[in-house]
Amino acid sequence: MNTIKRKIAFLLPTLTYLLAPLLSILLLPQITAMISPGQYGEYNYYLIITNLILMFLIIPSINTASSRFLNKSFLDYEEDKAKISVLLIIVSLVFLIILFLFSFFITHSILFIFVGFSLLLINLINIRKTILRTNGDTVIFSYLNIATLLFQYGFIFAAIVLDKLNVYLLISGALIFNAAYILYYIYTNKHSFIKLFSNLPKDYSKLKKFILPGIGISIYGLLLSQSDRLMIKWLIEDGEKYVGIFSVNYAVYAQSIEIIIALFFLYIPNILYPIYESKKLSSFLTALKLFLKLYIIVAGFVVIFLIFNYAKINALIFHESYFLQSKISIYILSGQFCFGMYRIITNYYAVTNNLKNLNRILMLTTIINILSNLILIPIIGFEAAAITTLASYFFLFVISYLKVTKAGKVKLLDKQDFFLLILILVLLIFIKPAENYEINLKLFIEIFSSFCLIFIAFCLIYGKKMMKIFKEIKSRRII
Repeated sequence: MNTIKRKIAFLLPTLTYLLAPLLSILLLPQITAMISPGQYGEYNYYLIITNLILMFLIIPSINTASSRFLNKSFLDYEEDKAKISVLLIIVSLVFLIILFLFSFFITHSILFIFVGFSLLLINLINIRKTILRTNGDTVIFSYLNIATLLFQYGFIFAAIVLDKLNVYLLISGALIFNAAYILYYIYTNKHSFIKLFSNLPKDYSKLKKFILPGIGISIYGLLLSQSDRLMIKWLIEDGEKYVGIFSVNYAVYAQSIEIIIALFFLYIPNILYPIYESKKLSSFLTALKLFLKLYIIVAGFVVIFLIFNYAKINALIFHESYFLQSKISIYILSGQFCFGMYRIITNYYAVTNNLKNLNRILMLTTIINILSNLILIPIIGFEAAAITTLASYFFLFVISYLKVTKAGKVKLLDKQDFFLLILILVLLIFIKPAENYEINLKLFIEIFSSFCLIFIAFCLIYGKKMMKIFKEIKSRRII
């Protein structure tokens, strides 16, 4: 019975992460048919602005701190939880004030208030999920994810059936569920909140030391990943349309890799951070190397499959108003792949509480990225934004890899890993821009055949290596 429960606890989060892209892909043809690129672009523009405000108000940094410190096995868990709760209440109130001021004096948009309030609740729920994930409560974490998805996509599906879909309904379901859950959580924990306010924590020095460098990291990371869409809107005629096209490609191709990254981070804080706390840095780095190698194989398979089939997949899931003869899809895809390697490697800085180096690397990369976009987008067009972001993420991976291997005195990757990275970069150069395919049975057969051939090739090349990685993980009792 315990074995069954362990298997459910391990597999359920994976299934919930896969559910989100599945629902998105199933509904995307109707979403892109009913919402124009311009409308989708305006919606995403407000998402980016709101995210920037949230970054400045340290809410994502608090989420990162939660994964680092709110492990129930740590001695300071209760004290750190109280401090984080106080910070969240303060910054949430400040955010709401700023949101309304921005809306009335700058954007003059109800959609901006709606998007902003929804994102605040999403971020608060994400912190709750982070605490559950960090403590290995994967079943509750999964139920929370599933409920959010069912509400969000349930609203979208109903709106499609009733032919009433608009940008507000893209996020309405998540807003309603998150608001209800937060109210329920506050009510069921009201005594803890009363106790908290009667005896407020005073010393925030540990969190301050961790969070303040994290603010820069969060802001630079957001600017690196999303400022390209701001540049597209500001620098290109009919910018909102191209923001919409860029964003819908991002929603499919970046998220296909982000899901894999999220699956790895479902276990990294819960597994690797305690290794560092209880053992030593060398044990942590050995475990980190195994996670990185596994990520490169799994995500590399997805990247290569999508590079060969992105044009056909676009024909299936995008409305023709979103189609352009471009390689933007695979530039976004490959950039996110590099970003995943960077994120896994830089867990080294998280556990050693040495985020200043990471801050400097991100700041330099972000400045170069923004300047490149300012120069190239007016010349090349919106595709330049995806190319510069890919180059920036690749640079981040290379620099972080070199620094961590030097500081930790460990070789994280081997020749086989580097071969896969080089192969992806070569394919990006020689693959043709997307063509508009006719949707028929032949198209489905070609995609499925390609998947099978690439899967077999990966099994032959990397099958033994994956078995060796899993065997080493098991022998070291990492999971």
